[in-house]
Amino acid sequence: MKHLNTSIPGELLVENDTIIGTPDSGDWGGVFFAVNTVEGTRFWLIDQMDANIPESLRPYKAEINAAIAELQD
Repeated sequence: MKHLNTSIPGELLVENDTIIGTPDSGDWGGVFFAVNTVEGTRFWLIDQMDANIPESLRPYKAEINAAIAELQD
C-alpha cells in the first residue's frame, strides 16, 4: 500500500477541496484517502462514480480501490 503515497497525482496535492465529485448524491459513495505531508495531514473524499471526477484522477482512485480490495482478502 505504500505505493499509494508515492503515486499521488500532483493535481490532487494542489486541490483545495476535500470532496472531489459528489459522492453523497447516489448509492455509490466515495473513497476516503488521507496522507501525512510536511504541511500536515491532507485528506479527500473521492467520488466512486468516474463521470463525477476529473479523468486524470480516475487511475489513482482505481489504485486506492485495488489496495482496499487487497486488504479485504
